[in-house]
Amino acid sequence: PPHPVLALLSQPLLPAVHARLLSSAEPRPDPLAAFRDPYEEDPDLVPPGRAWKASELRKKSSEDLEKLWVVLCKERNMLITARHH
Repeated sequence: PPHPVLALLSQPLLPAVHARLLSSAEPRPDPLAAFRDPYEEDPDLVPPGRAWKASELRKKSSEDLEKLWVVLCKERNMLITARHH
């Protein structure tokens, strides 16, 4: 016979809750809805922000430009990942 602890671990801890979670009676909201790209859903949507002007970038220090570059790369990668999933 299996060890009593192993027997307990093989059963759901809360059968009623477990059954309710697996039930498809109620439609559940999509957990990824908040991460959908609104520009993919509505191509006519005007993108936020604006491009940096060269005169603005010339006023930045090398350190600030490097920080900006890292932030923009992260943002670009996040958007590309969101569009491919």
